[in-house]
Amino acid sequence: MPLHLKYVRRLFLDVLSPRQLDVPAAVSDSVPENLVGGHGHGGGQCGASACRTARPTLGNRVNKGKTMEHDQGAGPITSSTNDALFGDVHVSLDTREGVVTVDGEGIPSIVIRRAGGTEADDHTPVGTRDGSLLSLEIAGRATLLRPAKGRLTRKSFRVDVIQDDTTYRLVPDSIPGSRLLRDGQHIGDFASDGDGIVLAEWKEGAEVQPVEAAVGYALAVAFGTGAQPMWMLVLDALGDLLPG
Repeated sequence: MPLHLKYVRRLFLDVLSPRQLDVPAAVSDSVPENLVGGHGHGGGQCGASACRTARPTLGNRVNKGKTMEHDQGAGPITSSTNDALFGDVHVSLDTREGVVTVDGEGIPSIVIRRAGGTEADDHTPVGTRDGSLLSLEIAGRATLLRPAKGRLTRKSFRVDVIQDDTTYRLVPDSIPGSRLLRDGQHIGDFASDGDGIVLAEWKEGAEVQPVEAAVGYALAVAFGTGAQPMWMLVLDALGDLLPG
């Protein structure tokens, strides 16, 4: 991209960037300082799995409009978060096999699985946004999962879960973050850049239920959160068309 367009893009990002969510104290206080590190998949090993417990900050969680790539050869990534409402939440992300699991003492278990033998894309943690290749189980019960295709708009990166008569939706609302909706009502905010680490913040008075928390964590892990605004994507595209 030409230098002047890079400057304009940086100016808009610095001045007009959407709001950043506050890091919940329960998350930041629970992680030792000496574990702070980068977000690559080549972290330290915990047995056969890469154990990810680095303290994240939402200001660093810019996933550049869903262009993050994942090492499909890496083993499962595991992390734990002390949720403000539901205590310890345990997350596992296996990008190679396309499996996400979420569980905890205060929430039901959730498994999102990509169909075996299918090719994974590098831009989605679970490996695909094709709903026909994905399954979701809540406490062992099959539940409808509907991810949108992910195009230019933030809304195109939404993911819906339909359980009985309730629709849950995770949809980007800033560069790093997404909001969780219950039948259109904003109940929480999530941030995850596809490395298996999730930050959650609940809306006061939303009366969030355990299953809703589990859904939010699972979707954030499986699909990541946040997206660039359309104007930024257009600016990138225009820059690529101009001679260097």
